[in-house]
Amino acid sequence: MVENEAMNMVSAIKMILVVMILMALSFAGCATKYSHPTKSPKDFERDQRDCQAIAEKSAAKKGVPVCEETRNCLETRKGWRRVLW
Repeated sequence: MVENEAMNMVSAIKMILVVMILMALSFAGCATKYSHPTKSPKDFERDQRDCQAIAEKSAAKKGVPVCEETRNCLETRKGWRRVLW
């Protein structure tokens, strides 16, 4: 019986680790730096808010993450480019 409880605890720890890794990856996808040749950081804040509002409406319909839709909007509609760290 003690062995069974230990195995259950190990399984629970593995599940928690998997969930934590998936959460970290999903947040990392949204944490991106952008640049634009003619726009300021204030412009980025405004564009990001606009794109976030657009993304929240369209992401559910398309079945994609909001951050992916936000990224698409920033790049295609607003002209921002992702910067590699």
